[in-house]
Amino acid sequence: MQTQLKGILQLYELSSGQMINNNESAVIFSKNTRDQKRSEVMQMLHITKETQNEKYLGLPMYIRKSRAEALEYLTDKSLAKNSQVKGDYDQSCSSYPYLHHGIF
Repeated sequence: MQTQLKGILQLYELSSGQMINNNESAVIFSKNTRDQKRSEVMQMLHITKETQNEKYLGLPMYIRKSRAEALEYLTDKSLAKNSQVKGDYDQSCSSYPYLHHGIF
């Protein structure tokens, strides 16, 4: 298993042109993974950080339950942004009555 996992990561590095930074990397394990196996994998990969509830680029790294629930904040954020843009548009159109009424 060790050589397979390392081989997969090396293949990723070669094909993507990116190097894995072990100091900034973290691993996620299933709740069924035994502590001994977790330690083995982390030592083999030289990774010291285990994560569960972190986000990457604003998205959860691991979704435990419903995707809809986990990503609901994105919908809320998008709707808020859309209403803000619409409000800005309505304000800018108020100074040009023909734009406000859709006459171009």
